[in-house]
Amino acid sequence: MWLEAKDWTRSPSKFFRNYSVDDFRLILGDGKEQMNAKKQRRIPILLSLHESYFEEIKKGIKRYEYRKRYVKQPSFAYIYCTSPAKAVKGIVVFDTPIIGSPELISEISEKETGEGALTAEYLKGSNKGHAIPVVSWQEIEPISLDELRAHIAGFVPHQSYYRLDNKPELLEYLKSRKP
Repeated sequence: MWLEAKDWTRSPSKFFRNYSVDDFRLILGDGKEQMNAKKQRRIPILLSLHESYFEEIKKGIKRYEYRKRYVKQPSFAYIYCTSPAKAVKGIVVFDTPIIGSPELISEISEKETGEGALTAEYLKGSNKGHAIPVVSWQEIEPISLDELRAHIAGFVPHQSYYRLDNKPELLEYLKSRKP
């Protein structure tokens, strides 16, 4: 696993590329085309993130998202930017997470951002962590918390993430608003 993770941090061009609108349609599964066999099914997620981190993803500074818990498969995440924005502002496509010890994940963070100590502190007390590679991103027209609550009864943003395949009404609403 370490050799694989080390290769990812040395050759990100092998794992990162820009996706076209058509690629996003395939990933988001709007029913117009089947995803080809080469692409693994991506788990739909609603991910809470500070807006500053989403900005870093957009600038190409943040190439991994670090989490204590996450799905094991590739995913696409609608990004809910927390206060003060309180809105879904984009979509990020993530590759298969690197799952490993807090030490391994902190080493990846150190090589990527120089913030390995911060990641180690975040993962302290956990048995494992996730380094989730960012593949691509796309902004969408913001969907405010008030709008979400008006269309989805009882909507409360999660502090971490929701799997949207378990919340079909919310997923369909978000998909209806995609670019």
